[in-house]
Amino acid sequence: MGIDTYWAASAILCAAVIGDGLSPLSDTPNVIAGATNVDVFKSVIFQLPMTIPVILISFAFYAFMGVFGDVPMADTSTISNLVIAIEDSYNLGVWCLIPVILVFGLLIFEFPAIPAILIGILSAIGVAVVFQGQSIVNTVSAVWGGYHLVSDNKLIETLFSRGGISSMTGTAVLIIFSFGLFGILKLCNVLDVLVVPLTKKIKCRLSGVVCVIVLGFLANFSSSASFSEVFTGNIMTTVYDKAGLNRLDLTRAATVGCLVFSMFVPFTVMCATVTGFLGVDPVAMFKYYVSMPLYLIVILLITGFNLDKSLLAKMSKS
Repeated sequence: MGIDTYWAASAILCAAVIGDGLSPLSDTPNVIAGATNVDVFKSVIFQLPMTIPVILISFAFYAFMGVFGDVPMADTSTISNLVIAIEDSYNLGVWCLIPVILVFGLLIFEFPAIPAILIGILSAIGVAVVFQGQSIVNTVSAVWGGYHLVSDNKLIETLFSRGGISSMTGTAVLIIFSFGLFGILKLCNVLDVLVVPLTKKIKCRLSGVVCVIVLGFLANFSSSASFSEVFTGNIMTTVYDKAGLNRLDLTRAATVGCLVFSMFVPFTVMCATVTGFLGVDPVAMFKYYVSMPLYLIVILLITGFNLDKSLLAKMSKS
């Protein structure tokens, strides 16, 4: 399309990180909420004072780049070809949005994430069978084993060919074993070696947030953001409780340290996978990230000046 690859990847990755950290359907909020024993919806809502400024500033930056930056005009013929290829492959219509609307509607009413996803899957199966002409057997098989689209347009074929539930088993097993590992370490009092020194260092909200971010970032060198989330959440929950701090602060800081900063560790599964798919060098991408440094600046400002004091007090009572 004639657009600079790294700036395009920058916009995609920043949006992906923001969405991953803010969606109650994503693994990151659920793993962090599970590790800290905090309600996932409260955790997501508490992130809004941090995430909304990041979204607005990032959007303004990319809009400015698009209007005034040295960016070549996109080849719109490529977009037209993609739209035609999609229309040739699927029976498009408003009915395709039924699963999405249904899932988001359930989440608005704070319906549990897993049942909401299952309902979304069932509704998507219905849409595939009724409107796309797929058989029930093939659709259920695609849910588990993945789907491969056959198209004359290779880009569309790549974009719409994806693995199913079975492709996520590695991540699921890692999360399960991570929780199991920390259960064993806690039972053996091994975590006390880390908890006691950290408790002495944390004297206020700001020092607690800084400690969580640093620990989460360092834990990413295990090569897994999911492990970092479980590791940081389990250790810092005890620290926060002993220091008399609110766990909502912990969940928000863990999102920054474990998820956002995982993009600065090039061999983590998340960073390596998404940059590999986009065809960009993970280390060369560092200077193109816009939202990631903003997260750090905003959370430190909010916490340091207690700008969310009323929200924290309100959510602690509810």
